Amino acid sequence: MKSFEEKFTAWTDGTMSEPECAAFQLELREHPEAADERLSALHLGDFLRTHCAAVELPNPEFFNQRIRREIEELSPETAVSEPAETPRRFPGWRLVWGGALCLLAGAALFQFAVPHGSYVSNGRDAYLAEVLETRTGSDSIYASSFHTTKNNVTVLWLDGLPYIPETYAAQ
Repeated sequence: MKSFEEKFTAWTDGTMSEPECAAFQLELREHPEAADERLSALHLGDFLRTHCAAVELPNPEFFNQRIRREIEELSPETAVSEPAETPRRFPGWRLVWGGALCLLAGAALFQFAVPHGSYVSNGRDAYLAEVLETRTGSDSIYASSFHTTKNNVTVLWLDGLPYIPETYAAQ
């Protein structure tokens, strides 16, 4: 579908068919300024044809031939000389080696940084903890730890602490 501007240009140039022109005349009722613009365009076209007529060359083939010769003469001077082709290795060898090194580095990081099957339980990452020493700040408090492999739980048991109400429970 043509835009209004394309239809207006065809209408101004007189290249629109009768049915298109009739339909466009109905559309022009919404744009009253377009009729004035057409008259201005027609006056400008007449003015340009009258005062700025194209100059006919006496011998156009001679003129064209002369321009072609000048272009051909300028071409060798302005053209960049290309170096002779030499046989080359695959141009992307650095890319291939760089990609291989990146894959190797990624595999090494994955091997050493990602936890493996023994640290994963029930499809979720588990905490890894080890109790190295059970020492308390008071002789009246006794600390012990035990681990169950069935539930994969480590418990730290403290005896001798004063009673702590439920309101102080950790959340």
